[in-house]
Amino acid sequence: MDFADYIAHYAYSNLADETTDLYNKIAAFNASPDDTKLQACKDSWKASRLVWEKTESFLFGPVATDNIDPRIDTWPVNFNDLEIILANGQPFTASYIDGLDDALKGFHPIEYLLFGQNGDKTATQFTPRQFEYLEALALNLKTLTGDLATGWDPQNNSSYYHEFQSAGNGSANYPTLLSAYEEMVNAMAGICDEVANGKISEPFTAQHPDLEESHFAKIPSPILPIIFAVWKQFIRVTLVMMQLVWKILSASTISHSTIPLKQK
Repeated sequence: MDFADYIAHYAYSNLADETTDLYNKIAAFNASPDDTKLQACKDSWKASRLVWEKTESFLFGPVATDNIDPRIDTWPVNFNDLEIILANGQPFTASYIDGLDDALKGFHPIEYLLFGQNGDKTATQFTPRQFEYLEALALNLKTLTGDLATGWDPQNNSSYYHEFQSAGNGSANYPTLLSAYEEMVNAMAGICDEVANGKISEPFTAQHPDLEESHFAKIPSPILPIIFAVWKQFIRVTLVMMQLVWKILSASTISHSTIPLKQK
C-alpha cells in the first residue's frame, strides 16, 4: 500500500530526524548556554512538534501498540509533580525518565522547560537541575520517535510496515484489504473527534488557557496542520479504494465474459 511508503515511513523518519536535531541542539545549549542557542532549541521544538501533529491522523501501529503516543504527547503538564521531580535530586537516567508518569515526559514538559510558563524564558533563568531534566527528556523523545521510524522501516523485516503491506495477503492484523482501509479511516475519525472534543472544546468550555495545547510556545493552533494531514490522507485512501473497486469490477467482468454459453 502507498500509505506505508509515502506517508507512515516518510513521516516517522522525518519526525525522528527532527527530534534528533532537537536533542543535539539541547545538548549544545546545555554545554554552553546562551539565548541564541536557546532560541535554536525553541525553533527546533516547534519544527518537531509540527511534524508530530501531522502524524496524528494515523495513530495506529507501533505508536498505539507500543503505547508511544501517550508517552510523548500527554497534556496538560503536571506542574506540581514536575517541580517535585526537579527538587528531589534523583538522577535523570534513561530508565527513570521512561518510568515517569506520561504527563512528565515528552513534548510538553520539554516545551515548558524551554519556553517557561509565560513563553519568554531566557538562558539565565535555567537551573542546573532543569538543564539535566531537559536533556534527559529530549533523549527519551529522540529514542521513542526513533522507535517509531524503525517500526515502519521497510528495511526492518519485523517492522509493522510489512504487516500493513501484507493486508489481505497473510497479515495477522489485516486479513483483508478492507480491514486496512478501515484502520486508516477510523484513525482519521479519531483525531477529528479529539480535535473537536479535546483540543478545542476543553479549553473553550473551561475558559482556561492552561488547557490549550502548546500555549507555552505561543505557536498557532495545531488544528490546521492536523486537518490538512487528515484531508490529504483521506484523498489517498479514497483513490486507493477506488482502484480496488475497479480491480474487483474488472475481474468480475472478465470472469463473466469467459463463462461459456450454454448450448441449446
